[in-house]
Amino acid sequence: MQNITIKVCVYQISFVLLYQQIITIKNFMIMAKLIPILSKKIKEESMTFGKYKITLKCLKQVKGHDDSLPFTAKMYVNNKPFCEAYNDGWGGSAMLTIINKELFEMIDNEVIKYSIIYDKKEIGKYTLSDVADELACIMVDNKKLWKVIRDNEHNNFIFYNGISVKMSHYTTLGENKYTPIDKLFECKTMYLTISASIKRHCKYQNYKCINKNIPMDFIEKFNLQEYFNLNIY
Repeated sequence: MQNITIKVCVYQISFVLLYQQIITIKNFMIMAKLIPILSKKIKEESMTFGKYKITLKCLKQVKGHDDSLPFTAKMYVNNKPFCEAYNDGWGGSAMLTIINKELFEMIDNEVIKYSIIYDKKEIGKYTLSDVADELACIMVDNKKLWKVIRDNEHNNFIFYNGISVKMSHYTTLGENKYTPIDKLFECKTMYLTISASIKRHCKYQNYKCINKNIPMDFIEKFNLQEYFNLNIY
C-alpha cells in the first residue's frame, strides 16, 4: 500500500470588490468581484427584478481602457431581446442601444425601484446600465474562476468563500510531487484524514470546497454536504 504523508501548502488568492484591479498569483490572473454561483456552461447570467428576469448573453470582451470591463453583449428579458450593451472600459456605465422600446421602458421603470447595496448600505438605485455591467463582470469572473478550478483541481483541494480562494495538496512519502486527488481516494485509510482536513479548511471565513472531482459517496458517507458548494456538481 502506498504511504501518503500530509504535506499541505495553502496559497491565498485575494479577490477584490473593484473588478478593474488585477492580481497575479502563481502564474494566473484573476480579475474579480464577489461571485455568486459557479456554472459549468457560463454562456449567460441573469438577475431578477420583480416579474422580470434580465439575462445577459452573447458577451464579448473588446479592446478598451481598463478603468472598467470593456465588452459588448445583448440583454434579454424573459428570453426576448430588448437592448444591446457596450462599455468602452473608460470607467463609465455601459451604453445601451434599444432594440425593443416598449420592453425597454417597462423594464427600466421596474429596475429603478431596486437599491444597490454595498457594505450593507444603499448607495443608489439600479439602472439597466448597472445591470449590464454587473452581469458582464460576473460572467467574466466566473469563467476565470472556473479556469482556476479546471487547472488546479487534479492535484489540489480548492476552497472558496465568495471573496478568496485557497488550495491545499498532499504529497506521496519519498516523492517530491503532488498526489493526484483521484489517487488519494483510492486509499480508503485516508478518508478520515481527508474529511478532517476539509472541515478544518472550512471552519473559518465560510470557505467551501469547490472541487468537482470529489466522489459523492465520500461526501455523503462523512456528511460533508455543508462543506461543499454542490452547485458545481
